[in-house]
Amino acid sequence: MCVRNMPFVSVSKVIGDFEANGVIGLAPNDDKRSYLNQLYMQNQIKEKVIGLNFEDPSDKGSMSTISWGYIDYS
Repeated sequence: MCVRNMPFVSVSKVIGDFEANGVIGLAPNDDKRSYLNQLYMQNQIKEKVIGLNFEDPSDKGSMSTISWGYIDYS
């Protein structure tokens, strides 16, 4: 999924406190630096939600998945 004009923060060294947190903007907030919020604001997804399904990496028959804008309960 593409987001237009996404502001990213790039640092090589952090000294002291760093205000940003989260994993590449996956938090469902109203921050312009949130990738999830940008997807929602640009009508790429219907809901401001992300679904992460982590499977056992030793189980070769299963696959971890990510869903954008909905949660896949299957």
